[in-house]
Amino acid sequence: MPLVPAICTQCGDAIEVNNEQDAGICPACGVAFITEKVIEHHHNHTTKNYNTTITGGTTIIGDAKSYDDLVSGAETLLGMSEFGKARKNFNEITERYPDRARGWWGLFECDTDGLTTLDRLDGNIQKYYDNAIHVANDEEKARIIPLFEEYKARQDMLGENRKNERQTLEEKRKIIESESAEINRNTNALNTERNRMSQSLNSKPFTQQKWFGFVMFLVWLLVTAAYWASTGWFVAIIIGLVVYGVVVIVCKIIASSVKSSQKRQIEKLDKQIGEFNARNFDAQSKVNKLNAQLENIRHKMY
Repeated sequence: MPLVPAICTQCGDAIEVNNEQDAGICPACGVAFITEKVIEHHHNHTTKNYNTTITGGTTIIGDAKSYDDLVSGAETLLGMSEFGKARKNFNEITERYPDRARGWWGLFECDTDGLTTLDRLDGNIQKYYDNAIHVANDEEKARIIPLFEEYKARQDMLGENRKNERQTLEEKRKIIESESAEINRNTNALNTERNRMSQSLNSKPFTQQKWFGFVMFLVWLLVTAAYWASTGWFVAIIIGLVVYGVVVIVCKIIASSVKSSQKRQIEKLDKQIGEFNARNFDAQSKVNKLNAQLENIRHKMY
């Protein structure tokens, strides 16, 4: 497959084509071409522009595209939103024709995606505009300056909108963080109360304490002594034991009721703590989301 040099008649890029085929697709701009015409275009271009003198007396010797070819190709690619490919042409224009404003302004247009991307006006891009204005004639200035000022105005408006958006997000974050702090305080208070009740629940009931046995012995002794004289010692002892048993049973029922009540209160506290933890998790998720949005805005602003 013999390949011969050619120049695309649409974008002006140097390509190689198969001269045995009637047509093909330009790898630079993607536009179809007729093989004979792109080969002829290359021949005419190299014959006409082998020696090209530019402003300032500098002569370029070699097989190079002319200024008009470079501009035509770059503007075609720019119109197709092929900003990366167009930039190569505009960059070559600035290298070979640094005193021409079109190359510098073309780099500005490419790096801002055809003046549509408003958050890329850094030092390098600003330099392209400054260079274009420095070498532009009055007609070019009259075209470039309004476009730049309109772009800058839209960028300033975007910056103001982002500033307002950032303030709104920071206020929301402050409110949510305050709510989260209050939730944490409530959760800590509930955990403290739960720990206290858990310790009480895990401790021995009063019916199993040593002092309880001593007290019940005194109760039996007093009841027995009260009935000793009137009923005799045997009946008095029986009555004392009955009273002793009844009191013990009542006390154990009370102790069990207290334990059950404590368990219910702990379950209630666990539920409240779970709800507070869920609310706090939701608040932290919102704060993290707001932080990501704020970081994205700060990145675009600076």
